[in-house]
Amino acid sequence: MSQADSIGALTLNLLGRKFRQGRPLFAPPAQSVRSYGAAYAEIWFPSGGCHFDAKGECTMCNYGRSRKVSAATMIEAVRAGLASLPIIPKTLWVSAFNVLDDREVSPEARRGIFAVLETTPVERVLLETHPLSVTTEKIQELQALIPGKSLGIELGIETMADFARKWCINKQLTKQEIRHAIATIQAAGAIPYVNLLIGTPFLSAAECLRETRASIEALLALGVRDICLFPTHVKEFTVVEQLARLNLYQPLPLWALVELLVSVPPETRCSLYYAWVTDVDHPGKPVSIPPRTGAEVYADVVSLLYAYLATRDDEQIARLAALRTPCRDEFCTRLAQKPASPLPQRILEGVEALCGSALPGHFERYKQEIIQEITNDWEIACQETHHQLC
Repeated sequence: MSQADSIGALTLNLLGRKFRQGRPLFAPPAQSVRSYGAAYAEIWFPSGGCHFDAKGECTMCNYGRSRKVSAATMIEAVRAGLASLPIIPKTLWVSAFNVLDDREVSPEARRGIFAVLETTPVERVLLETHPLSVTTEKIQELQALIPGKSLGIELGIETMADFARKWCINKQLTKQEIRHAIATIQAAGAIPYVNLLIGTPFLSAAECLRETRASIEALLALGVRDICLFPTHVKEFTVVEQLARLNLYQPLPLWALVELLVSVPPETRCSLYYAWVTDVDHPGKPVSIPPRTGAEVYADVVSLLYAYLATRDDEQIARLAALRTPCRDEFCTRLAQKPASPLPQRILEGVEALCGSALPGHFERYKQEIIQEITNDWEIACQETHHQLC
């Protein structure tokens, strides 16, 4: 039985689908862009929707549920997006959910989009995709369509810890598959970008930061030099939202991102980016709660975070480190707190509570199988040399 077919994965997927019920369909806009000046911009184009979302994966994820569109509509959304940008940047993110998956973005759509991009002065095109959709053939085909430009492939892996990725995030993907995707991107001459989550459900604040630092080190060892940190937002119609309602999830404040940036050496920090620091508007956006700090210092924290991204000046990090407020003291206290129970027990209690609220009788029926699976997975995880959760 594959990981994706296990009773644990099937249970988490059932819960994910249950909590996504009721999401309204939205009509994709003609274009959706965000410009950050001459260095970077983003163009979102509609697609057939993320099929991993449809399965129920990703406990924190909800980018809306859009109507299916044609390849021509996808291509025109990119063309319209380019026309609306105030300046064409050096790096342009052009993406939907899973660009290299033919079920979501057809080869016809990809070719048409890249034919449009070839005519622009963009120096690097960045697209996002699932690691399982990465192939040498697809990468090489896109590279051939944009001669003279570099291609970045962004992978949302969230963590390099298989146990946390499976049980806390419900992304049914292994380290071996991640390593293969990264190596394939590198061998094809493209540039891997990797996304990591800060605020994984069921982990304590200290566990979150330890695991993120360990994931960063593992990715650097694989030759990845572009790592993007995503603070968790509590979004409507997600497992994370339901955990918060059950008092089983407490969002991490922006201080978690600050603490991580302060704690890593400058040579590591220069490979780190971050996104979704504030509330972000996008097509199909649900009600969501972004990470915060106390109101008295929030504007300063956000300003310094963006200033560091823009300048890479370590003075901005020093100023963040020097900020002292009651809300930061509260987070430091939270960092020092030890979990009341081992991680597998926290997850089992959470899954039981989620099932009780949405799948009556399911946990009782499969309890022993779920316990055995999570116990086996935990034993494997604790045998890993660099495991940070045991």
